[in-house]
Amino acid sequence: MSDAGSARSGGDLTSRSRRRLTRDTIPPGRKVAFILIMLAGIVVLFVGAEGLGRLYINLVYGIPGKSYGIYRSDPELGARHAENTYNLMRQFNDHGLQSPEDVMKPKPEGAARILVYGDTTAFSPNLEMPDTWPLAVQRILRETQHPRTQVLNAGEDSWSIAHAYVRAREEIEELEPDVSIIYAGVEEELNAAMIDRAGESFARLTAESENPVIQKSGIKNNWLYRNSVTFKAFAFTVLKWLDHLVGVAFAQAAEPDPLILAHYQKVLTAFIELNDKHGATTVFVIQAHDTGTPEHQRLTGYSRASADLARELGAIVIDAQEVVAGYDGDPTELFDEWGLRFSEKGAQVLARYLAERGLQPLLGATGGD
Repeated sequence: MSDAGSARSGGDLTSRSRRRLTRDTIPPGRKVAFILIMLAGIVVLFVGAEGLGRLYINLVYGIPGKSYGIYRSDPELGARHAENTYNLMRQFNDHGLQSPEDVMKPKPEGAARILVYGDTTAFSPNLEMPDTWPLAVQRILRETQHPRTQVLNAGEDSWSIAHAYVRAREEIEELEPDVSIIYAGVEEELNAAMIDRAGESFARLTAESENPVIQKSGIKNNWLYRNSVTFKAFAFTVLKWLDHLVGVAFAQAAEPDPLILAHYQKVLTAFIELNDKHGATTVFVIQAHDTGTPEHQRLTGYSRASADLARELGAIVIDAQEVVAGYDGDPTELFDEWGLRFSEKGAQVLARYLAERGLQPLLGATGGD
């Protein structure tokens, strides 16, 4: 070996020895201090990002008298909409209902109070709040029935009819609605799948209990998601991507699952009886879809298969699919990319149909009671 090669080899050995010596001789106290400094830096970055995020949201989207973050914990539901809150697209009133107005108390003479219960198709996360179909119904009824009639949206993303029923059970006596609209069904399979994925058994729970079976494992039940801007941004990017990879497997049949349908109808029966008990007329809406794929037929099939039951129990039944059938253009224009939630145009068409076919005739006779 040449002198130059020996020098390089010796230098490499000396360098490696120095790094090993330095690493092995760092006092334990310094290692602990280094870890603590790193952790403190992470906390400072998180708190700083949280503070800046909240400042930006408050400056751009803030609503006086309301706080950011639309969910709170609930012992039966896991999480539900919080009172007097907002996010980037919508706001919730003094009863945690999606509306720019608080519940009018006492109810104005001659006006109607309508509550909307349902899943993502009622909540309408794809639309800005003013464009959702419940508020479109309210605008129509204020022109034709009473200028202070309220349509208050209790729908929520990823909810089954059981979630909606439990919420109604908590508040319907106090709110005393004239009408309770039920628009739910497309997320019944999600409810069952989430229960199974959490290690429970939807089949066992429905067999063992007369109570509604509800999944509480959704991300809204996570404290950080409900309260942290930073974590919510993380959830909407990384966690949503990971969840897409894992996914939830659904059946590919065109007919509803018999076990899930039986649970749906049991809860629907209790729901209509609850409305009757508190003097609210039930308007049960058969859910609509765009193109009639087997998946869409199955998911909307839970409400369609339950229409006769709803009629037998005294509910007014309206078929939203008739809106699609009567539309002159491309039916996909009435829905978002999923094909089950109404688009802005679809929401206006549905609202007009609900008002003319069900609510105006009903409230024309009872709205002043």
